[in-house]
Amino acid sequence: MKRIVSLIIVVLVYVFLLADYVNAAGNEAMAFRKNVVIDQQGFGIEAFRLLVPQGWNFSGGVMWDNTQYQPFAQISFRIISPDGEVTLEQHPSHLFFFSEDQNLQYSYMQSGKDVLQPISAVDYLSHVFLARARSQVTNIKVIESQNLPQRAKNAWEAAQNELNLFYQISPPQSQSEMSTDAARIKIEYTDGGKRFIEEISASLSYTTTYMPNMYGGYTQSINWGPTAVTCFRAPAHDMNKKINYYNVITKSFKVNPVWQTKCVTFIATLTRERVQMAQRDIARRMRQIGQTQSETGDMIYESYKKRQAAQDEIMKNYSQALRGVDSYSDPVDNSQVELPSGYDSAWTNGRDVYMSEDPNFNPAAELPTGDWQQMQRQE
Repeated sequence: MKRIVSLIIVVLVYVFLLADYVNAAGNEAMAFRKNVVIDQQGFGIEAFRLLVPQGWNFSGGVMWDNTQYQPFAQISFRIISPDGEVTLEQHPSHLFFFSEDQNLQYSYMQSGKDVLQPISAVDYLSHVFLARARSQVTNIKVIESQNLPQRAKNAWEAAQNELNLFYQISPPQSQSEMSTDAARIKIEYTDGGKRFIEEISASLSYTTTYMPNMYGGYTQSINWGPTAVTCFRAPAHDMNKKINYYNVITKSFKVNPVWQTKCVTFIATLTRERVQMAQRDIARRMRQIGQTQSETGDMIYESYKKRQAAQDEIMKNYSQALRGVDSYSDPVDNSQVELPSGYDSAWTNGRDVYMSEDPNFNPAAELPTGDWQQMQRQE
């Protein structure tokens, strides 16, 4: 139950920090590539996919921690421009514990867990996260902060959907309740003698559990923390242009609903069975659950439908700083893709995509290879 929080709001997303292509007329075209990430350590199937700009470096993926009683998977990755100046990162989730019971606090501290009283999303990003993740930079300053109540609401709905699936397999043993918070901050700092601007956002979940105690009452404990932290940085003079790429990246990220449901099912099954599993048994049970959907049935598709609707709504009102995008139809596989607005043409060969401000731009004439088809903007 303590680690299910790390899975229920998967990720916030990314793809499209674009490599620039300049044609003979001097107009900018953008090229990026579909990237499918496989859960190599776990179920061996697609975990998520996204668009990665051509020439940019993608690293990371799915990480499983099988050392815990409840093994869990996290998505984290980094996309870096060829010159290293623009970076998009998704940091993994982090879980804190707090209770007024000093004995419980001491027990958790002795086991190496982080004990910290719950704070708001803005305070977490401004104080805890920056102190841990940006200690190497200088002259750091928070120049904007914003609560995101709609994103928090959508995160709560997505989390409840995952918990419902979990509880269908492993009914709760104690009374609990969950709340969420979300926020973004913008910071500026100096790194390597250069001034950078960085957008950081996160959704936090707080699960309060009420456990019966020896005095006939209940002991309250709280497991809380960010489900993921998304960071996008660029040189200060270039941020207004590059932030549009971030908007498209977050729109393009898609988690495989079958993989996500298998993760929740795996943890719920282990919890229900309440057995001590050796490291080799974890891999065996993972394969067994990966080979059958009998425990979830139609829950997979219902879970995906609700979660995807919540994730789409999350990004709709993300920030006034993010620019608009247009929806295009990919004629090769009939899929829908979000691309930045303001461009006159978009072309694809099924794998690569080029965009241009020139309405007469045709990659078939400009590039040596490729069976290019024009993508149609959806009104």
